[in-house]
Amino acid sequence: GKVHGSLARAGKVRGQTPKVAKQEKKKKKTGRAKRRMQYNRRFVNVVPTFGKK
Repeated sequence: GKVHGSLARAGKVRGQTPKVAKQEKKKKKTGRAKRRMQYNRRFVNVVPTFGKK
């Protein structure tokens, strides 16, 4: 395909944004445990909302 816009502007916005260092956060669950968490979040403790189509 054709290039949309000039390549001189490639990476403009990303280059402008200030660098934010990665934060240290606790390790996410993997595999079965992650699925279990997902299931619980989606189906077990659902907030009862009404009138949703």
